[in-house]
Amino acid sequence: MPTVSPDPSATRDVIATATARLALGIFVAANLVGLWMAALLIWPDLGRLTLPVSYGRLAPVHMELQLYGWCSLPAIGVLLVRALPETPAAAAWGRIALAAWTGSLLAGALDWLAGGASGKLFLSWAGLPRVGFILVQLLLWSVLAAGWLHPHRRRHTRRTTWLAGMAILAMLLFVPAAMWIAADPAVYPPINPHSGGATGHSLLASSLGIIGIALLLPLLLGRPPAPDRRGTGRWMVAAYAAGWLVYLGIGHGHASNHRVDQIAGLATLLAWPPLLIAWYRRRIWPVESLRWLRAAAAWAVFLAIDGWVLFLPGILDGAKFGNALVAHSHLAMAGLLTSLSMIML
Repeated sequence: MPTVSPDPSATRDVIATATARLALGIFVAANLVGLWMAALLIWPDLGRLTLPVSYGRLAPVHMELQLYGWCSLPAIGVLLVRALPETPAAAAWGRIALAAWTGSLLAGALDWLAGGASGKLFLSWAGLPRVGFILVQLLLWSVLAAGWLHPHRRRHTRRTTWLAGMAILAMLLFVPAAMWIAADPAVYPPINPHSGGATGHSLLASSLGIIGIALLLPLLLGRPPAPDRRGTGRWMVAAYAAGWLVYLGIGHGHASNHRVDQIAGLATLLAWPPLLIAWYRRRIWPVESLRWLRAAAAWAVFLAIDGWVLFLPGILDGAKFGNALVAHSHLAMAGLLTSLSMIML
């Protein structure tokens, strides 16, 4: 990026506005698709109006737009604001990255409506849209890296913070390759032989990933520490490391939910809602965010308990044939992740 005189509002305002518009626009579009899907469940004959676009083709559009649009764009906006220097050129590159991400979602949606989905839930990318989505991720990473390495950003960032940012960039570089492999229809995760669903260790790993993002969020948003709650946060780092040690210590592969280690490992997630609440209370938040913070806390408590109970033997056997698991995933996205998205916006 060329060196220009920094404008204190150039990057933050432009990217924040673009992120909010795109995220909310996709949120509305995905919900309209979901509303039509609900109508098809009540009045199946309505499906004749949109043939060959059936319920099965609408499902990936609804799910992928919610996950990679509404639940992802706010986080992308936060990363861009945090990484890019306050220059008009950086703001322009940030908008290009956001536009490219949105364009890849639209290309994917058109492909799914045409029947091109891979068949994997939340990993429906196939064919050219899959290639395009990976390229967009690499573009986004390049923009973030160029911004973080910009001389203006380095001069105005503490050394420890800058090194932490480099570590995050290094981890993000693995995401495109992981997405490419995970979206391959020939690659499938371990299966719980008693339910046909996810194993305890898989659920623990994915949950710890979300928890890691939640732990970083106050820092990425630049929220200052509360005067009466200062500290290094080493206890939280230790707790998070302990969570991954539990993951490494329990059985892997096609593990049943009847195994004690899978049940016990997943039970460790019950400790995280109070830990996260304590972590967030250590920061000063704007008044506008408080209602969403309370909502996120309530959803985290409910989902941790609900998710663990649904995993128990006997309960999961019946829940998998009803709407309980679908309701859990819907509440996770419509409740917890939506609350976090609003905090970021």
